[in-house]
Amino acid sequence: MTASTSASADAISFASPQSQALALWTFIKLKNPDFNSQAALGVVQRLSPQPGDDVKKLAKRLRAELATAGVSIKHVTALDAASRMLSSQGWFQRHSPAAAPRLFLRSVINDQEVSAMTWQELLPVLIRQCEPLVVASHVRALHVEVGEKMLTVNTLEHASGEKLLHVPIVLVIPNGDTDRWLDGASTAIEGLRRRFEETQEAVVEGVAPLQLCSDPETDNASFPPSAAPFAELVLMRVDGDYQDGYEIARGNEFTCWSQFELACQKDSDRSEDIWVTPEVNIADAAWMCRGGRYVWQLAKLSRNGTSAHLTIRELDEKATRKLLKRYLLARSRFGGRMEHFDLPKAFSHIGAPGENYRVDTRRLNDALANHGLTWDAYLAECGDDVPLTPELPVGFLLTLLERLNLDNPASILLAPSRAELRRVDSDDLLRALAPRTDHVRYRSSRRLDDELKGFVREAIQEFGDGMRTRMLMTSGALQIEGRPLPNLVYAAEAEELRAGLAARGLAMYVGIMPNIVSTKEHPNAAQLPPFALGTSLFIDVDLDESEAV
Repeated sequence: MTASTSASADAISFASPQSQALALWTFIKLKNPDFNSQAALGVVQRLSPQPGDDVKKLAKRLRAELATAGVSIKHVTALDAASRMLSSQGWFQRHSPAAAPRLFLRSVINDQEVSAMTWQELLPVLIRQCEPLVVASHVRALHVEVGEKMLTVNTLEHASGEKLLHVPIVLVIPNGDTDRWLDGASTAIEGLRRRFEETQEAVVEGVAPLQLCSDPETDNASFPPSAAPFAELVLMRVDGDYQDGYEIARGNEFTCWSQFELACQKDSDRSEDIWVTPEVNIADAAWMCRGGRYVWQLAKLSRNGTSAHLTIRELDEKATRKLLKRYLLARSRFGGRMEHFDLPKAFSHIGAPGENYRVDTRRLNDALANHGLTWDAYLAECGDDVPLTPELPVGFLLTLLERLNLDNPASILLAPSRAELRRVDSDDLLRALAPRTDHVRYRSSRRLDDELKGFVREAIQEFGDGMRTRMLMTSGALQIEGRPLPNLVYAAEAEELRAGLAARGLAMYVGIMPNIVSTKEHPNAAQLPPFALGTSLFIDVDLDESEAV
């Protein structure tokens, strides 16, 4: 067993002159924006700072070197910068009374634990942990996963048989208050990205949503840093007959870049040997390629119970240019063509099971009666004391469902009311929810006649079949010859469903609810738990009586 060690970030030395230069550059550029990373590296190479150097003497030498480079700073600023080069903390942080750390970092590689007050202090530690894997093990891609209460940096590589290896390197968690714990994270992650992407040693994905949610030049009321766990990039083609646009990809950078390349290929050429390298230009904040206009968006998917809400911001030219620059670097690192990483961005607030599930108490009592039981009789049998309410603990409910042995255990769950759903007048929300759900459940209004009910049933069945096909393709259970089908094949199905219902004078309301599937018919049922838990996309269809009709 590897012993666990704990230290402050101040005790972690920088791993290389490049890391020292990065620390110097990120500090000096705040006051001198023209000071670049190459100039910082030149200063570090001339100074050659070593562990144990006297900070005050180094600060004096640093001030002179920076003056030669055209950067004038005060002595106190030089002290702060020199301290950051020798450790991960500024001069005043090191000489102020100790306070409780805001952040904890744990290395999965060597069990080392580090505490810090700021994300900037963790930057050298992040670099130090990733450098051996990138430099010695030739890992070409790193993945930053931003969660509500954890940020993870992982390796991202394809192993034999095209299996995707997603191995954690470091974990960062907040200490105490989690409301603003991601404030400052984008600067540190940008430093990590520059260390590996700008040197073309590795590509770092998952960075863009965090940075775009932390951009001081935009209105962050809807997209503060705390929104990053719920935000993703969306690439739309908007031109010609498609002025409303249709989706090319959604997720983090790798998914969008690889899907963009797939969308640029000729439909008739499915062979892996026939490949067109996209040539991209920028015009009016959009990517232009082969006659197509591609617009980037940042989308935040929020949830309140069964109701979901989508907030969309179109990216400006500065953000679009940065994505293009990074795409070209990534494409070069992968030999002229993006490797296909089918890695949908995980939204735990959408798919993770809650502590309680809502149930239809009438149906539950009927199921108990079919087994000669009442609620009190079952409680006496199981020795528990849970009141019969519309919300039951998940563990208790699953034990009860196992006793009832229902063919469709999800029938016990209570469907959302109309007031808990959101009306869909465009396909945006439907496209965002479909990849995060594994089942479709629907309800038709009693006001629909038999012909309309049949139409609704067939339309939703077709949409559900498309969702299942996408899941099989994503999991690798269903494979096709040649290159993968682009995401736009599946994304278009959301608009087909919405438009098809609207054409028949129908309105659609959507939300999400839990799903419970029995595994008793599975070939390996003996090795599986009795139930699999998932998330259903719930669709409620009624006559459209809005003013637009």
